[in-house]
Amino acid sequence: MVAELPDTLKAFICKEISSVHELETLIFLRDHPERSWSPTEVAAHLFASLHIAEKDLESLKDRGFISCDGTDELPYYQYISRSEVDSSINDLATAYREFRVKVIGQIFFVENNRSAKRHN
Repeated sequence: MVAELPDTLKAFICKEISSVHELETLIFLRDHPERSWSPTEVAAHLFASLHIAEKDLESLKDRGFISCDGTDELPYYQYISRSEVDSSINDLATAYREFRVKVIGQIFFVENNRSAKRHN
């Protein structure tokens, strides 16, 4: 059992992950890089609302983790393999599978700190 997440993983979560459902979206697309996915398909596979799926997909696209093809009315998203972050994403996916509670706790810790800073 791991006592704590590695500092590099904590830093990646702090910098790149804004919510658990965003993380799950990223991992899902990373696990299925062979095709593009519509927001409706992503929402169905992750048991999420369409609104949340659309928001997460756009956020991940804006930060360069995924690409978007199709039209504004019917976009399709696909994971982009990038050597500079693939290792971190793979490590995070493994940690999420093996130490889900610790990863979720770190995401909420970061979210709470961001929220507190906005209110100060």
